Amino acid sequence: MSISQRQFDHLTEMGISLWQHRSHDNNSPEPSSSEQKFIQVKLDELSKQQFFSDLLLSIDVSVGEITEQVDHLDLGLFNWFFVDSSKQESPIQFQQNSLYTPALEQLSKRPELKKALWQTISTKLL
Repeated sequence: MSISQRQFDHLTEMGISLWQHRSHDNNSPEPSSSEQKFIQVKLDELSKQQFFSDLLLSIDVSVGEITEQVDHLDLGLFNWFFVDSSKQESPIQFQQNSLYTPALEQLSKRPELKKALWQTISTKLL
C-alpha cells in the first residue's frame, strides 16, 4: 500500500513510524550528477502547461504541494529531475524515489516519450 507524502507526514506527527520499501534496480546504473546535465525549470512556467497539469492530476499532487529546488522539483512522493536526454540511453528513469526525464517540451512533443513516462508513472508511482 502506498501513501502520499502528506499522509506520511501526518502519521509521523502522530508518532506512527512506517517502513518504506525502496526498490533498487541493480541492472541500470543510477544517474549521477557528474554524468547528468540537469535542466533548470520554473514551477510557475510549468504550471501553465496542460501536459504538466494532467501529470499532476494523475498522481494526485497539486501545484501547492511542489517545492522548486535548484536542480529539480520536490513533489513530496518523489523528486523530478529534468535532464539533457541526449546524454543517456533511456530518457526516462525512476530510481530511488527520483524521476529523470527530458524537458517537458520534449516530452509533450514526442509520443514515444509520453508513453514511456505514463508507463513509468503507472508502474512505479501508482
